[in-house]
Amino acid sequence: MPDGQCQERHSTKAVEVRRSRVRHGVSRGLVLAAALWLTWTSPALVAQRAQAPTTTPVLRDLAGIADLQARFDQERDKVRIVLLLSPT
Repeated sequence: MPDGQCQERHSTKAVEVRRSRVRHGVSRGLVLAAALWLTWTSPALVAQRAQAPTTTPVLRDLAGIADLQARFDQERDKVRIVLLLSPT
């Protein structure tokens, strides 16, 4: 290879062009990976949302600790949230 061509390949401008192309390729790859990930995970999220119960939860006023324990034990197969409100 002639000496002039070798110097052209290693010039600052040529190196910057190659780096720019590499960065552009990496950017494209990341965008493609993100698009594929969203394509594969979105149907799963939609399916989870579709299987959610359609009943509206009810806020109940309990008579005491025994009532709380009875209701808590009664619905073992469901997600339970205990909300405690205090006037102070």
